[in-house]
Amino acid sequence: MLSTVEESWGSKAQERLEWFGVNCGVQNMLESSGLKHWVDVNPYILKKNMMVMTNNFYAAILGYDEGILSDDHGLAAALWRTFFNQKCEDPRQLELLVEYVRKQIQYLDSMNGEDLLLTGEVSWRPLVEKNPQSVLKPHSPIYNDEGL
Repeated sequence: MLSTVEESWGSKAQERLEWFGVNCGVQNMLESSGLKHWVDVNPYILKKNMMVMTNNFYAAILGYDEGILSDDHGLAAALWRTFFNQKCEDPRQLELLVEYVRKQIQYLDSMNGEDLLLTGEVSWRPLVEKNPQSVLKPHSPIYNDEGL
C-alpha cells in the first residue's frame, strides 16, 4: 500500500517540478507564452505579477513557519494551502509530507549550527524510511579552514 502512495507522490512531485520549470527551462516557458524576449512583457504587468508572486512567497513562508511551530494540523493546513494549492485528492500524500517535514526539522535541529554555517551542506533524510521514528545524527562535516 505504501508503494502506491510513493508512486503517486513521485509522479505528482515530478509534475510539480516540471511545472515550475526545473526540467523545461525558462526558454520553453517564454516560447510557450508566445514571447521572444523578456522585453516583450509590459513593465506594469510584470511589476504587478512580481508583487503578487512576492506576496504569495511571504504568505507561504509565514504559513510554513506557523505550521512548523504548531501541531500537525496546522502544518497540514499550511502544506495543503501552499504546496498542494488546496487540491489534494489523497490525504495520505498530505500525511506523508507532514511526516517528511517534521523529520527534516528534527534532523536540522540536531545539526551543529556552526558546522552548518561553515559548510552550507545539508544531506536531507529520505522521503520514506524503514524506521521513521529514528533520529539520524548528522555526520561531522570536513571542511578546509587552512586559510582562515
